Amino acid sequence: MTGSVEGGSVEIRRTAGPGVAVVARHPLARGRLVANASALFAIWLLAAAFSAPSMAATYTWTNANGNGLWSDGGNWLPNFTGTPVEPLDLVFPDGSGNGINDLATGTVIRTMDFTSTAEVHGFTNSSPGDPAANTMNIGSGGLITSASANDQYIYFRLNLVSALEANVTGVGRLLLGNLSGSSNLTKTGGGTLNLSGIYPDSGYTSFTGNVNVQGGTVYLGQPTNTLLTNMPNSTITSAAGTTLSGGLVFAKKIVAGGVVETGYLDTDNTGQMIDALSTSDLQLLSTSTTLFDINAAQSSSPPNLSNTAIVLTSTSGAATLDYGGQVSVEFANSNVYAIGTTWDLFAAGAGTTVDRTGGLAGFSTAGVGPYSGLAFTKIDPGTGSGDAIWQSGWAGSTDTKLVFNESTGQLVVVPEPSTMVFAGIGVMMSGWSLLCRHRRAKAGRRAAATLPLAA
Repeated sequence: MTGSVEGGSVEIRRTAGPGVAVVARHPLARGRLVANASALFAIWLLAAAFSAPSMAATYTWTNANGNGLWSDGGNWLPNFTGTPVEPLDLVFPDGSGNGINDLATGTVIRTMDFTSTAEVHGFTNSSPGDPAANTMNIGSGGLITSASANDQYIYFRLNLVSALEANVTGVGRLLLGNLSGSSNLTKTGGGTLNLSGIYPDSGYTSFTGNVNVQGGTVYLGQPTNTLLTNMPNSTITSAAGTTLSGGLVFAKKIVAGGVVETGYLDTDNTGQMIDALSTSDLQLLSTSTTLFDINAAQSSSPPNLSNTAIVLTSTSGAATLDYGGQVSVEFANSNVYAIGTTWDLFAAGAGTTVDRTGGLAGFSTAGVGPYSGLAFTKIDPGTGSGDAIWQSGWAGSTDTKLVFNESTGQLVVVPEPSTMVFAGIGVMMSGWSLLCRHRRAKAGRRAAATLPLAA
């Protein structure tokens, strides 16, 4: 028996009891349903085909029109009319030259790839002097790669709406001169990333994310940079086998597992070190090596705070230093320094008290001159809380040794026998302490004598 239910063709196959029928949709209806489903699927495929380009778009920079403008679709392959399709995946091969990012602020960039054949590129924004002009947002999966032997410079602002990875595998440096946003930046690859805030007035103050160095070298300053790379809300973490290099930088916290370089720029290294490195919280892990560079141009007058230093400073007046790993001081000159010459390697900033903890595993010197290659031993092991004293062997024919005091962070030129000198200093300081206590007690007795008697 057949009939219809809500306009559909059905067939009664059997009964399940008095007044109960088991119905099944007629085969003709099933056929119509399959046909309708197939039609809908075909429509979906057609729509997907038209909308697919909006999922991603790869453009290769050619600068074919020679004006360097990113908004000119003729400078890219494939060419585009109007605006490019976001998120942008950009490729920069050989010989395409510099350019000006004049795309609308907020345009989303997902990847930038500087190929192994890429020549030097430098990209600015369209409004010199305005760091925020033509800001590009980093999209999900953000990645900048450089396998080039030449330096690549990105001066326009990258806003880290999403996390960004910078993978540098070539010998050419990648410079990101202007960052903002709250997502994190990860450095991978064995090459060099330069985070110098060299764009006028950029200074990274609007970047609040963290920096994780997993490979290679990260410059935190460069010789031509007179601006502070300021990341007051950022933690910089470096893994073992990596290098943090430079000065003219302030970061909220640095957790160093690799090499940390600071001090004067000289000609016997690769040009990484420049000026002091500043942070309010420094943790030197057991795998770290901290390098201080002393250049021939450096003043021999103590104390020296200006360049060869890691400055612990904080607006709250309190900073922390957790010692660990090795420290090495490189002398790039053959100077003989006067007794009492002092280098403040770990210095307290103005108005800041430093809480020192932990302890170094070793201290040494390198470079040239009488202070190079000195072996240090602990003449006072301290309590293991950042208060050990390290003394070197003889510094050639200078009749002097070097002493490093973890409690003060100072390296000092002292005469031999320095152990006697330090013993004398200890006795003198003990005497001064007793004298001060005696004076306070005497003053207290005088004050008590002038108080009115209790009724």
